[in-house]
Amino acid sequence: MMIGMNDFWKRVEKLYSKDLTRTWLAKETGITLSTLSGWKQKDRLPPVDRAARIARALGVSVEYLVFGEETDVSLASLSQGNPEPMITSTALQVYTLFTEQRVINVPMRSQRLAIGVQEQILKNQNPEKVLPVLEQLVTRYDKDKLHVIEVKGDSMTGAQLFNGDLVVFAEDQIEGDGLYVISIDHNAYVKRLEFDPIEKNVIIHSENSRYTPKVVPQDLDTVKIEGKVVGWYHNHPY
Repeated sequence: MMIGMNDFWKRVEKLYSKDLTRTWLAKETGITLSTLSGWKQKDRLPPVDRAARIARALGVSVEYLVFGEETDVSLASLSQGNPEPMITSTALQVYTLFTEQRVINVPMRSQRLAIGVQEQILKNQNPEKVLPVLEQLVTRYDKDKLHVIEVKGDSMTGAQLFNGDLVVFAEDQIEGDGLYVISIDHNAYVKRLEFDPIEKNVIIHSENSRYTPKVVPQDLDTVKIEGKVVGWYHNHPY
């Protein structure tokens, strides 16, 4: 059973016009009108080969219909003169992952996260930019409190966090030592925090020998724990 992504059919319908209708799409793709209507009504993604046909007929990519923008992973390779779109093995794996498991769209911050480099704290969001995340990976957390920011810098390479990676964090979530998004004097960082309940201090660690740990009081006004890191996506060539 295919579980749909929320906006697939909304994007399809945005591409309709006076001449491009669902009836036209059914004829163009060879998919029956009742099948198309059923998928839309139940908000389900079509199988990968049918999704590729729909995207080709509408002159867009499968990436656009599924994610709302182009991605680095090619979901469909449409060869000219071939009536049946060609699907790569990688594309099939990625598409299957997102159709067989429920996902949520986590909003991305509108500015890049600074790791080791001072930058304005990231409070503004761009709701049009989201990262699809498997729901089962974040079931413990309030979905409205989840955010994504992009890593910049090298101070956490020892934790396998590199420049360009995408970090998912749960706002206001504090639960023991671990990786957190913090702000110091309105500058944003990802750091490993170690809590000292006796001295009521927080030890801020980088995962790079070039940077030294810092010890600050837990109630210091200039230091705020924005939320705990609950996952990340590697997006670098290393």
